[in-house]
Amino acid sequence: MERTRIRRVVTGHDSEGKARVVDDSAVEPITSGLMPGAAVYRLWGGDERPTFPDDGSPRGAEAYFPPRDGRAS
Repeated sequence: MERTRIRRVVTGHDSEGKARVVDDSAVEPITSGLMPGAAVYRLWGGDERPTFPDDGSPRGAEAYFPPRDGRAS
């Protein structure tokens, strides 16, 4: 089964307040053997409010599922 291609376009602001595209990329699906055929796309999320200007680097994302033989922290 072919999956839908999902893109994420992120905008930000430079030090002069000018809007710019920070990232324009494909988003890979998150899948689990517990839910065959299902896919989740993490487009955006964070624990803190974003601040501007930023340097344009992507923020780290928490793992959606714990690692094999592991546990969520």
